[in-house]
Amino acid sequence: YRDSNKVRLLKTLRWEETDRIPNLETLFESNHVDAILGKQSGKSSWELAPSDQIELALRTGIDMLFVGGYGKFGQQYKVMDDGSSQYTDGSIKNRQIYNSWDFIGDFQKKLDLISYNVKSLTDETKKTSVGAAVALRSVFADTSLSMGLTDFMMNLYDDPKLIGMMMDLYLQFALKVIDIISKYSVDMVLID
Repeated sequence: YRDSNKVRLLKTLRWEETDRIPNLETLFESNHVDAILGKQSGKSSWELAPSDQIELALRTGIDMLFVGGYGKFGQQYKVMDDGSSQYTDGSIKNRQIYNSWDFIGDFQKKLDLISYNVKSLTDETKKTSVGAAVALRSVFADTSLSMGLTDFMMNLYDDPKLIGMMMDLYLQFALKVIDIISKYSVDMVLID
């Protein structure tokens, strides 16, 4: 697949005919990035400089690139032998941990990173036919992954107000991200 083109993907979303099936990958782990680009970066596609992201898209025929740096609050990951990461658990298990969490500081750091990443990627993709997209997690996904699935299910019964408070926080975060991306020429927003 060559000739990356964001129009192809956008046409598909509108049920219009395209020249081929669009190619959309939300994330390449570091081992795949290194193999495709032919150099050791040790970074996932979301962590690459925009110029390297575009090179990755052009080599694989991806029609749209995703901006990284969102969410993952309280989520724990294990780095595997191949350099990829795998979700293992959440760390915001209960109200006591929630109350000690500096979410305002964490959110601001992430919002600053997202703003920088969105601006950088949209500036670079304007020079190409590759699109720029932002992926957001749903408030349900962020909350359940922040707690860990078992603790999330237990808290649905034991402390549903805690679940609601966390979902409200993640909704406020998502709305701030939407404010950020509305300032730039983002081609698509994906909420999973």
